[in-house]
Amino acid sequence: GSRFEFLEALPPERRFTHFAYYPAWLGTSELYGDVILQTPLRPAFEKRRLVGDSDMQILVASWDHVGTGERLLVPQEGWRMVDRIDVADLASERAHGWSGALGRRKVGDPTARWSFVHREVAGQGLVLDGGRTIRGGRERFSITVDPTRPTRLVLRTGGQRSYPFHDALETPVTLRVLDGTRELTTVTLPAPRGPLHEVALDVPAGVRAVQISATGAYRAFHWFVLQR
Repeated sequence: GSRFEFLEALPPERRFTHFAYYPAWLGTSELYGDVILQTPLRPAFEKRRLVGDSDMQILVASWDHVGTGERLLVPQEGWRMVDRIDVADLASERAHGWSGALGRRKVGDPTARWSFVHREVAGQGLVLDGGRTIRGGRERFSITVDPTRPTRLVLRTGGQRSYPFHDALETPVTLRVLDGTRELTTVTLPAPRGPLHEVALDVPAGVRAVQISATGAYRAFHWFVLQR
């Protein structure tokens, strides 16, 4: 997911023309065009070598589908976006002081355990978005807002019940938004069943440091920050 988000954020002048890559590593094929060259390994040879996969390829890079998940799926009438935390985008996370309880690293954990790519065709067309499983049920981040206006946080959550190397999420969780020790609002997130789902949470004016505490694991793709 973080690899996809990095590529998606490249400005047009830095976008390259080809990948030399293991196709399965990206998590989505929408950035791939035509295959120029394949280098498949015979199974017996693969076992004797340290390789990432059985077929590295040269592929044309396609940038037609980047940015498809950067706006709200359902516009919030009367509100405008003033800030946005793109979860799994390392630059966006750093800029907002984001941290999340992703679980302890263990020997043998693949890097795919820490982020993933979601793909779906919604009412507005194809949506691609990187996200994380917040296994410990906690997030923390700062937002930039006009302190005189009420604020609405919109969490993009949902997604698949399970992604490769990620925990399967089976039950709803209660999510609390905190400002220090003060509870600002609460909501119940349904168990993910496939589509993305956006949940609006209204918080008072002047809130700039947000803490999230949930009763279990949930998926996070984006936090959109809206004001009137």
